[in-house]
Amino acid sequence: MSLVSKEASTHFKFDAGNQIYVCQVIKGEGICGSEIKKKNSDGGYVYNSKRHLMNAHEEIGERIKELDKLEKGKKVAPGSKRSHGQSSITDKLKTVIKRATTSITEEELRLSILQNVAYDGVALSYFVGKGFQTLNGEVASKLDVPLGRHSVKKMVIDRCEVEVENVKKEVLDKFVFLKFDGVTRLR
Repeated sequence: MSLVSKEASTHFKFDAGNQIYVCQVIKGEGICGSEIKKKNSDGGYVYNSKRHLMNAHEEIGERIKELDKLEKGKKVAPGSKRSHGQSSITDKLKTVIKRATTSITEEELRLSILQNVAYDGVALSYFVGKGFQTLNGEVASKLDVPLGRHSVKKMVIDRCEVEVENVKKEVLDKFVFLKFDGVTRLR
């Protein structure tokens, strides 16, 4: 991730319900909270977020201007396009802002992995595959959830032991009738 991308990504949080970015810059005793709405279908957040940082937060705006100057000083690769005179910092911001953000917790990620194995019958080798790692690897590393085959297996076994203990506690001192059919004569 470039310096520009890091700068931009730290200042906004995506609110998926309202499809807006909320400014997280500390202002006074709280956060700024300004909402950046999408104006068009191809990255309206980018220009608006950059403009907001430059106008409302002078120190950050100055850093972005400096980064913009550095980026403009770099040569444009042959064949690359810059639409409507937008600077390369805007292109970098567009990449960062288009990146999906999530508010999934560690427990929710672990539960979804367990559901994949227990309910959907997903093989443990799936969790080390490139596709799964691309979709979930960054989130898992940030939440400190290991995704290796052996780690997922241990996660399933540990959760199973917890659930067995929960069932034992629930049926303790209760009359339970179990019937097992050892032989079926279907054919």
